[in-house]
Amino acid sequence: HLLFKGGGERKPGYFDAAFEALGAETLARTTRDETRFGVVAPAAKGADALKLLSVLLTQPEFRAEDIETERAVIQSEIAVAQSDVNRQGFG
Repeated sequence: HLLFKGGGERKPGYFDAAFEALGAETLARTTRDETRFGVVAPAAKGADALKLLSVLLTQPEFRAEDIETERAVIQSEIAVAQSDVNRQGFG
């Protein structure tokens, strides 16, 4: 989530709007072991979408206030996962 907050001159919402303007859909997933990012775009806009995705991934700006907000979200998600018996390992 932090990557989509923007960076530098790119304000929060910039990447969402830019991908939408290309007719593209972003995909992001975080698991215990990995984080994945992807984009699905019309073929004619594929190169533009890939360039935008590369900027998103290589030029993030991690602001302290965004990190603290996200920390609370992550802690909540961890608590939910720990309380779900279907997500716990066998001891």
